[in-house]
Amino acid sequence: MLYTLLISARNHGVDPQAYLKDVIERLPVTRPADLDALLPANWAAGNRATYPLAKPLRSDAA
Repeated sequence: MLYTLLISARNHGVDPQAYLKDVIERLPVTRPADLDALLPANWAAGNRATYPLAKPLRSDAA
């Protein structure tokens, strides 16, 4: 499950390590109704500019 979250964060264009660090720090104080904000797609939408991938995703299109 953890691997899936990290790959999903990467696929949404954010640094997986930054995503995991932020989520772990915020999780204890997040209300159950607000957990959706911590999902990779939702988190990436608000944090992509702050925590971009160090390297762009590889493009298989040739």
